[in-house]
Amino acid sequence: MSRLPLILSLLLSVPALAKPVAPQLVPLGQKLTVKGEMYKCYVLEEYKTILSLDNELVDKRKRVELLDAKIVLLDDQAEKLQSVQTILTQQKDLLSREVTTMTEKWKQENLARHNAEADTSLWMSAAVAGGGLSILLSIVLLVR
Repeated sequence: MSRLPLILSLLLSVPALAKPVAPQLVPLGQKLTVKGEMYKCYVLEEYKTILSLDNELVDKRKRVELLDAKIVLLDDQAEKLQSVQTILTQQKDLLSREVTTMTEKWKQENLARHNAEADTSLWMSAAVAGGGLSILLSIVLLVR
């Protein structure tokens, strides 16, 4: 899985959350040569600035490590969610097929029931007609 979208989203969201800070430049100091060795010397304020910049660098490196770990966790979660999505899609498809099958079975059973009811009404009509005919015949026979 590509980390590019996640990295881009983090890069785009971090500047919005960051407080605007004026960049601090590393103090230049003064060069000093002693016995052929060159040294850089700083006054106390310049040295404090260097220590402050070093602390910021350490903090930012820790933040980068934390963000890298978060990226790894989010990648893992994304892969798991894709697996869950695949499983749920398969379940949905299975249930859709099951609903279609059950609907077709219901239609067949409903049609069979309607046909049976229609046949019963024909039989009942025939029975009523037969009963009426037998009553009519018995009346005719009794009248003679």
